[in-house]
Amino acid sequence: MKEVTILMKLTKIEIKNFRLLTDVVLDVDNDMTLIVGKNNSGKTSFMNFLSIINENKSVTFNDYPIIYRKELYNNIYSYLKSEITFEELKELIKVPTMTFYINYKEDIDSDNFGFLSNFIIDIDDNITDAIISVKYEFSISEEKFKNKFEFDLNNKDEAIDKIKKILHNIYGSFLKLVIYAINPNDIDDYLVKDLKEFTNLFKIYKISAERTMGEAEIQDNKNSPFSSLLIKLFDNDIDSVFPDMKEQIKSLQEYVMNKNEEAEIKLNDSLNVILKKAIKFGYPNEKNIELKASSNVQLENQIKKNTDLSYLDNELDEILPNGYNGLGYKNLLKIEFELAAFARDINNNSNSVIPILFIEEPESHMHPQIQQKFIRYVNEYINDLNYDKIQVIITTHSSHISSEVSFDKIRYARRNKCSVKYKNIDDFYKKNSKNCDFIKKYLTLTKCDMFFADKIILVEGASERILLPDMINKCERKRLFAKSNIPLVYQYYTILEIGGAYAHKFFDFIDFLEIPTLIITDLDSVKAVVSEKGKKYQKCLVSEGETTSNASIKYWMKEKGIMSKKEIISLEKLLNIKDEIKTNNFRHIEFQSKEDKYCGRSFEEAIKNANTKYFNIKKESDIKFEDDEKKKTDFALGLLMQENYNVPKYIENGLAWLNNIDAYSTGENDE
Repeated sequence: MKEVTILMKLTKIEIKNFRLLTDVVLDVDNDMTLIVGKNNSGKTSFMNFLSIINENKSVTFNDYPIIYRKELYNNIYSYLKSEITFEELKELIKVPTMTFYINYKEDIDSDNFGFLSNFIIDIDDNITDAIISVKYEFSISEEKFKNKFEFDLNNKDEAIDKIKKILHNIYGSFLKLVIYAINPNDIDDYLVKDLKEFTNLFKIYKISAERTMGEAEIQDNKNSPFSSLLIKLFDNDIDSVFPDMKEQIKSLQEYVMNKNEEAEIKLNDSLNVILKKAIKFGYPNEKNIELKASSNVQLENQIKKNTDLSYLDNELDEILPNGYNGLGYKNLLKIEFELAAFARDINNNSNSVIPILFIEEPESHMHPQIQQKFIRYVNEYINDLNYDKIQVIITTHSSHISSEVSFDKIRYARRNKCSVKYKNIDDFYKKNSKNCDFIKKYLTLTKCDMFFADKIILVEGASERILLPDMINKCERKRLFAKSNIPLVYQYYTILEIGGAYAHKFFDFIDFLEIPTLIITDLDSVKAVVSEKGKKYQKCLVSEGETTSNASIKYWMKEKGIMSKKEIISLEKLLNIKDEIKTNNFRHIEFQSKEDKYCGRSFEEAIKNANTKYFNIKKESDIKFEDDEKKKTDFALGLLMQENYNVPKYIENGLAWLNNIDAYSTGENDE
């Protein structure tokens, strides 16, 4: 009879009312899901929540969303004042909830759905989805609840302070973990399930970020990454983890067992001789009683405890201890061994469970090349173990890891004031495939720093990239960032070199990510020249120019309704654009403006125009700069060595805007 294969995959996780995760959806990829984002953006909070559920722990008041706390205090106060009923109060409390969406398929008709069958409650054969909701429900009786808040209610502020203290101490005792199987056809149709049914279905394994691995030269071998593998080597089902090494492992186990027996015989014989000579008195001398040595030698325990990885210097043929090796390699070995352990653990019932592997910040201690190699081959490694059903969810701060993963697997954790959203990059790709192809290639060829920055600066070329950090420092010394509690020089910004012809391709992506972004581009003045071949535009001084050739400026002006699609906008109109036109939601654009007598058409010309004495500028043509990349780079490096140059006005304006905008004050979650 043909064996039935049930393909069960987690497709989505919804989290509500847990810390910053007030209302979050995480789309889960069939193989690997990569969650990226800056620090404190809720990347690991849902892992913590899942661990709490899986281990049947209580949530604490620290897990209650900050954004809802004031409302909670007031609602409890209103109940204590008899302004609302207890049932109304319970409805108003935001309880932590995690909901799992599962898709299941099979290759032939069957009713064998493994542990998932406990959660399939619909009777429609056409439905191949299951929904499981886990809630920490408010479950204390009204009498017990009210007894916890017996104090004077006349002074509201004092009463609220007491409510806060009580909630911090005993909030978890108000809640009870409840698991529901929900009918996908009718969410009001559900059955209560127990935690055992849930933990039987989801086999969850977490490899935490390595924060304690030390550099000590002498380490306890029980903490060695190799010891975890050795423990597995002596398990009976080790061939399920490394089937291609079955014979070698079996041979090792038999060798150790035989040596155990030989050692016990020799040890006992020697000990018996010693005992007979050493014990001359004090023991009953009876014919049927004899004192014998009986040892239980467990050679494998000694191997587990006292075997570690060492490193051989091939040239000198010298062995170096594990502690001499870098932490990155140790972390990589640890992760590989733990992957093997997880694969072994789910072997016996892999067709009946949904295995989920969480890896938290695997980049710890790894240099960029190891990070890229790890993420490139983690799926292949799991597949080599014959466990392609494992779904891997990874959180990372690494742009090197992010650049190696396809867009459809990336989820961007966007932090607003008091909440987080997990944005599926694939959603953007489906709506903007043309631009996204370019962005994907660009981010693959460079670093994905934009995923981890509070703010972004898009620039045209190498000159801007070289000089902007120094210009930011100059603006700070000039007190241009005084309005901000944390000046831009201390904020987490990244500078991406895009080019004027391509910056506009990032506009929609910036809006999707909701990251405040400054676009610094060039005016690129041109004038029409008529020849026998017709009219064409060529670059010129700004005073001679008619319009701009800059694609990003033209795109911006069309987007803002300043010019129509076929219109040619005049330089005069551009140079007199109001500041508010230069800002569009999360984006702000800046290009050269007139300073004193002249206006540059490029970054280099603007610098020369802002430093007329240094560059000996006597007339407008003196600021001309040839568009040669080497000359531009040499120009920037030369200026970098000068202490007292002036920053062009349009750069100062743009940096001031970026400094003043709050990275957390925008977005649909703000209240």
